[in-house]
Amino acid sequence: MSTTVEIAPGPDLGSLKKQPATAVIGYGLGDFANNLAFSMGTSFLLYYLTDVAGVTAAAVGTMFLPPPRSERCSLPYGSGTRSPTSSPAAWSTAR
Repeated sequence: MSTTVEIAPGPDLGSLKKQPATAVIGYGLGDFANNLAFSMGTSFLLYYLTDVAGVTAAAVGTMFLPPPRSERCSLPYGSGTRSPTSSPAAWSTAR
């Protein structure tokens, strides 16, 4: 007995416009700068906690673990509450 599974057709990607190279490079540089700033802050905090404050590396690693996991869980629920059209200022007639 064989079972066939129908796969739903995907979106038509041919209708999307290709982004200009300047936009792609700009987004890439912005992402790099954001990750660099976050990594520098995390590295400094890791150095401070282990060498200056005397916290063990295992404890610091445990402290650094929960925030990304909790953000992954809470982000889908909170992202819809802050859209540009949900604020009363967006409904205002005096712009």
